[in-house]
Amino acid sequence: MLTTAQSLGALLKSARDIMRKDKGLNGDLDRLPMLTWIMFLKFLDDLELQREQEWQLANPPGRTSSGLRPPSPQRGEGRSASFKPAIESPYRWRDWAAKSDGITGDELLSFINNEEATLSNSLRSATRRGPGLFKYLRDLASSDTASAASTARDTIATVFKGVDNRMKSGYLLRDVVNKIAAKGESTPHPGPLPVRGGEGENPATNCTRWARSTNPCSARCAMPRAR
Repeated sequence: MLTTAQSLGALLKSARDIMRKDKGLNGDLDRLPMLTWIMFLKFLDDLELQREQEWQLANPPGRTSSGLRPPSPQRGEGRSASFKPAIESPYRWRDWAAKSDGITGDELLSFINNEEATLSNSLRSATRRGPGLFKYLRDLASSDTASAASTARDTIATVFKGVDNRMKSGYLLRDVVNKIAAKGESTPHPGPLPVRGGEGENPATNCTRWARSTNPCSARCAMPRAR
């Protein structure tokens, strides 16, 4: 049975073998940053799903109306009527990357690279025009500095201000994304560093440290979680 490190190493090798075929990448100095942002978005979406599940557990329907004491709000977040994600649809990993038959080729490159792109929901039943993926992520801004979601948005915006997609083939990029998506189902998150207590401790510190690394093997991203 492969260890987590071995599984991650095999995943990276497989993805890099695909990326070697792309004319826009020249060596690992180009390939590793590409893998970093792709894996960042995959792990971020996993953590967002967990954060949403934790919110739902803390805010079950009808709890307050039954006369029971409502759950304590998350630290710094207060009580909200609905879960606030860090990234909205259709920019979440699950919307455009998770399905192996998702957008590919020029359509995928346009969605990622362009200032404005054609957007579709996860079922691709409706389309509209809006910012491309990188444009959206770079422009994420928090209006509520106390919430975990807004802290995550600030971190994401900082990370993607220095990120570019250098791959020229949207088909090869889809192959890489599919590798990460498929392996991600069976490969544990590579050691997320826990965000520990302490008033004044910035829960985005670990994520920022990870994002500055050019080695995806150190992908240890801990986004704010419900407490």
